[in-house]
Amino acid sequence: MRPNFIPQAQTAILKVLQPGTTMSTQDLYKAAVQITVRLPQVVVPEPVVPPTSQPKKQPPPPPPTPDDAIRSISHLKKVILPSLEAARVVRKVHTRRELTPVELEARLGALNKAARKAKASSLEGTAVHEWLWERYPEEKLEAQKEAARLARSAEERKAREAETPFGWEVGVGKDFSHLNKRRQRSREESVGRDVKWLEKLKRVRTVATPPTA
Repeated sequence: MRPNFIPQAQTAILKVLQPGTTMSTQDLYKAAVQITVRLPQVVVPEPVVPPTSQPKKQPPPPPPTPDDAIRSISHLKKVILPSLEAARVVRKVHTRRELTPVELEARLGALNKAARKAKASSLEGTAVHEWLWERYPEEKLEAQKEAARLARSAEERKAREAETPFGWEVGVGKDFSHLNKRRQRSREESVGRDVKWLEKLKRVRTVATPPTA
């Protein structure tokens, strides 16, 4: 079974993709395979197949770098980069730029002089749209962490309030079973009066609090 080299592959990608830079998947692959872990080579003997008249089915081509932690561009696209994107370490961004002289020359190809002139005129200012990878902005990560912290705090406060009965501070929910009957009635009446006072105070505060914009 192939060892799990995903962490090593992720580390290689982050070494190549420095903060403030953008790279295509192809460029990431070319750079990362230079520094990723080489897997131990295991020689697997071919199975002995009895002779048959049917034509032999050709096996699929091997990946470009089978002994590397990043075996292929497909492995990088489908496994490594999505795992980093899900962890909000990298993200894909859309870019727009004009054709470089090298790209323009490649598109003109072997056209004759007249055709090249007409084609070059039509290609002038042509925009190239690309999806590139970049490190996730640190400030956005911090903002998301703070938003998550505030959301957790609000949920915890709501949970506490749901568990705590109104008027707990004046004795609501408190056990008075250790008191005799007369003192129990007296304490319950006292708590009832205090709860009414709290309800009145709450209404006054609600009226006095101006609405937020």
